Amino acid sequence: MTDARQRRFWHRTGPLPTNGAKADAKPKGVRYLTGSVLAFGAFLAAATNQGCGSGSTNMATEASSSSSGSSSSGNGGSTSSSSGSGGASCNMGPFGGQIAPGANGGFTDAFDATPNANGSAVFFTAVDMAGNPGVFKQDICAMGAPTAIYTGGVFEAPFGIAISTDDKTLFVVDPSAEEDPTNAAKDKGILFSLSAAGGMAPTPLVASVAPRGVTVVAENNVDQVYFTGIDKANQLPGVFKVAASGGAVTTIAEGAPFNDPGGVAVAANGDVYVVDTSGSGSSLGNIILVPKGGAAAEFVADLQVGFPAGLALMKDDSTILVSGLNPGATSDVVFEVTVASKAVSPKTFGTIDVFAEAAGLHRAHNMDVFAWADSKATPAGLMGTGTVFVIK
Repeated sequence: MTDARQRRFWHRTGPLPTNGAKADAKPKGVRYLTGSVLAFGAFLAAATNQGCGSGSTNMATEASSSSSGSSSSGNGGSTSSSSGSGGASCNMGPFGGQIAPGANGGFTDAFDATPNANGSAVFFTAVDMAGNPGVFKQDICAMGAPTAIYTGGVFEAPFGIAISTDDKTLFVVDPSAEEDPTNAAKDKGILFSLSAAGGMAPTPLVASVAPRGVTVVAENNVDQVYFTGIDKANQLPGVFKVAASGGAVTTIAEGAPFNDPGGVAVAANGDVYVVDTSGSGSSLGNIILVPKGGAAAEFVADLQVGFPAGLALMKDDSTILVSGLNPGATSDVVFEVTVASKAVSPKTFGTIDVFAEAAGLHRAHNMDVFAWADSKATPAGLMGTGTVFVIK
């Protein structure tokens, strides 16, 4: 991982292992991030978006409001809440390529985000007001405030998140969490499962792979968790899967052409797409395709991607969305990649090119509603750092 974006991220969090090498230290900087607490207002900004009922809403007319917050210990960490205005735009109508802030306060440094199945709420990983990394939820269809599902405790750097198809379980990748906190010699990196309702600490699901990106797919009506990372047994990067209920890990593909695999998405026909932060010969990122039953190969090369690198498929599998950066301006874009032609089109939605910390990206299971994070974005009218956007 060599681009300027990732070096800036490392400055805040500490390096992650590459090609199986262990990081020298936990990214404990996550716990010492600076920056003011955000004001949590939901969808304000300058896009015309589909309303929660029918028709469209001009989000430029939405006013932002600041929120007050409080925190208390619980679940091995702190639980925070804040009062604020909720969002009006959510999941009705066809995909229109519009964007607006969906979660923007009571936290800093949004790392990754995923909508629930019907796109009415977002779950995301970030850092709370006390400096504890964790998992949060924000409703986007109704007035509401953010809630912390779990913060602190076992989390060190929860960079990736996905949700089960029934919305009951979250899967969080933490490449710095200790496999055995009592044994410093143990390799780092755990894929956790966590109740989406909160109230319980995360449970390790996989510790044999240092994880990077994660998604959930129903296969024969049973949820399977696909994830990327570094196989601790042989130090090879790749993509893997495990039943959501736990059990043996299946290796989908590992070794070349993977180098530093991040976000992952699975098409209905079983093809697996992975965004690799430094996989191409130019040291830029690329998309790797693992056809069902086939070998991994480069699909699209030379994309300047964000970190954690995010990738998602449209529900009809025709288009890939990738969280990225404009190489010339080093500012946020979302790349649209047409699967059939491999044509790449950078999208700024007219608003996000003023930001430069593109991070995770996921789609709702049942519809084309996407949650995308920028670790430092501050939309106009709000204070603080870090925003989860909703693309609809």
